Formats: sequence, structure tokens, C-alpha cells
Amino acid sequence: MNLKDNYMDEQNNILEFENSGMGKCVILKQNSNIHKLIFSISTKQFIVINGLNLETGNWDGGIYFGNNLDLALDNYNEKINYERNFDNER
Repeated sequence: MNLKDNYMDEQNNILEFENSGMGKCVILKQNSNIHKLIFSISTKQFIVINGLNLETGNWDGGIYFGNNLDLALDNYNEKINYERNFDNER
């Protein structure tokens, strides 16, 4: 199943997808081309991921936060702020 064809909203944001290890997932935040904050509906945990493959639903790496949304948001925001600062320094 190709995510580009099946789970897009009006702004072409992926909202829901299937991952082979984590099951059904939804993207909660994606203010970045690299990092996304997702929630695995199947395993009930928050994950900050990078490198989401739109063809397979798999990602390159992730940090798993269980049910702790506050920690997941903090981590996601740190990564986004780092990206912005890095881009501004170029």
C-alpha cells in the first residue's frame, strides 16, 4: 500500500499509516521534513521518528516514549528548534 495514495488530508499531510512493527499509527506533528511526532494506535505509545518512508510506512530511527506525551513533545520540539537554529547558521 502506498501512503501517498491512501492517507492524505487536504494539505497532503499523511495522517494515518501502517508500520510493520508498530501497527496502525497517526502523525500528530510534522513541522519538519525530517522529524515527526506519531502515536501508535496499536501499541499505545508516542514516538518521535525520522526518515518516514512513504512507500512502506517504515522509518529510519525513532525514540519511544510509551504513554508519556509530555516527554515526546519536549523531544520533538528540541529537534525542531535544533533544525531551525542549524538552518539559520548556514
